[in-house]
Amino acid sequence: MRIEIPTPESWLFTLEYPVLLADVNHTHLAAVSVLPIATEVQMRLFRQLGFPEALSSDRLAGACYIMADAGLVFRSEAYYGDLLQVKVGLGDVGRCSVDLIYQLDNARSGQVVALVKTALVFLDRDTRRPTAVPTAFLERCARVDTQANRELGGT
Repeated sequence: MRIEIPTPESWLFTLEYPVLLADVNHTHLAAVSVLPIATEVQMRLFRQLGFPEALSSDRLAGACYIMADAGLVFRSEAYYGDLLQVKVGLGDVGRCSVDLIYQLDNARSGQVVALVKTALVFLDRDTRRPTAVPTAFLERCARVDTQANRELGGT
């Protein structure tokens, strides 16, 4: 059974990423390169949302976070020199965790290259026990999502 990664209704952030020589295995984008690309987009999303502390620590809006799991599905190939459009959006939101969904598209052809899901679990720094997803994070994501929907002619 193959992994299925559902795409969100909207995207919170987009980044263009050129496939580097270090990203390829033989001739195409390597699986081991996709998660670092997703992590780069995640960090830039956090900075865009106003959480610069996430860039130099394991904290986001006052809570620690860890990546609990990750999944990857390839849909097509990308090659050295291709420009990827990497989008990130929210997937499932639990009491203590959020899924971030990434879609890597070939910017020239529009083909989906890969889908990635990462699950972030939030922890109390002192007890290392799960704690609630920071409200400030969810509120800022909702604001970006609402603004993007309005720009696209939604409600």
